[in-house]
Amino acid sequence: MGSAKALDEQTMSYLEAHIPELAEGAVKQAYCKNLAAGRKMVEAVNGQLIESFPDGSSRVIKPLEAPTPVVPGQRRVRMFAGPNGSEKSTITGVEPAPRK
Repeated sequence: MGSAKALDEQTMSYLEAHIPELAEGAVKQAYCKNLAAGRKMVEAVNGQLIESFPDGSSRVIKPLEAPTPVVPGQRRVRMFAGPNGSEKSTITGVEPAPRK
């Protein structure tokens, strides 16, 4: 294996700026490959959970709740029951912004 090359800050910033478009391309490619392989896909489209089939048809599984607005950097703690129902587990993430 060859040695890894160090990236300067400018190169790293350039590459990081292209992550969203690279991710979008990868998701589209995976979507098409799965349908071509005869698999169905489930995705969120316009506030609905949609199941798409290889023959081009689709069906609505269910409507989705409105997204929770968040403020970048805000912290959130969610408590939920553990696997046996008696334990409590905690997920720490982003706190939702107050609903207006």
